[in-house]
Amino acid sequence: MFTGIVQGSAPVVAIDEKSNFRTHVVEMPTEMLPELALGASVAHNGCCLTVTEVNGNRVSF
Repeated sequence: MFTGIVQGSAPVVAIDEKSNFRTHVVEMPTEMLPELALGASVAHNGCCLTVTEVNGNRVSF
């Protein structure tokens, strides 16, 4: 459950279509990356999503 304060914004750089779902890829500002880990909750357009992959500054949900 997301309980934090919104700390910034980041552009969606890809939406990957899967067979039964979509994966959103967001390019995060570098200052936000140290706090991110797999399984972390992040507010995404008002919805709490779970981090499924971190690849450099690109984070997938």
